[in-house]
Amino acid sequence: MITAAVLSGTLAAVLGQYAFRLEPAYAGRFAPDLTGPQRRHTTVAIAIFGAAAGGTAALLAPARPASAALILAAGTAPALAFIDVRAMRLPLVLSGLLAAAAACAFGTDALVHGTWSQFRSALGAACAIGILALAWWYAANGRIGLGDVALIAVIAFYLGWHGWALAWLGILAALLIAAAIAAIHKLRRRTRGDLIPAGPALLGGWWLTALLAVTG
Repeated sequence: MITAAVLSGTLAAVLGQYAFRLEPAYAGRFAPDLTGPQRRHTTVAIAIFGAAAGGTAALLAPARPASAALILAAGTAPALAFIDVRAMRLPLVLSGLLAAAAACAFGTDALVHGTWSQFRSALGAACAIGILALAWWYAANGRIGLGDVALIAVIAFYLGWHGWALAWLGILAALLIAAAIAAIHKLRRRTRGDLIPAGPALLGGWWLTALLAVTG
């Protein structure tokens, strides 16, 4: 657990710095730049959240290769949410890292424990829900981005390992969280031109459902 927390916190800090390197290309449209001390404090906060998530995942998940995906993703999620909140963008490269981590962990688990049916379930859920998300992107006319589509597919891949029902539950939980966030923004009249980042809601729904999967 301690090792997982340290590794996840380190990964979160590295990705936090990566987030700041990406910001000049698209930041400033939605949020002001941070000063040096503010960036350091933000990086520490991201690292703490990553360490806490990774440690919790290691504590609750069974000791098998597939669980490594959940632990590795814990370090990526805080930076991904931070980027989306500040810049309204979900970089495809980070979603790709999450997908690669899951593919390696699930593939190893299938080779060691013969869980090929779960691997096929994860791939099927990712493809099916990813295609629906892509159709949503096409119909939404700019209301969501391709980064949202990629993250939805990745979430379906992770949760699909535990069954399609859980994958759909995770997406439903994310939509409910997004609706709650939108309602709060509307009440407080903070809309940023009616643009609300979807990343935190997607990641929140993912983690709530993932915790349900490993504890149930």
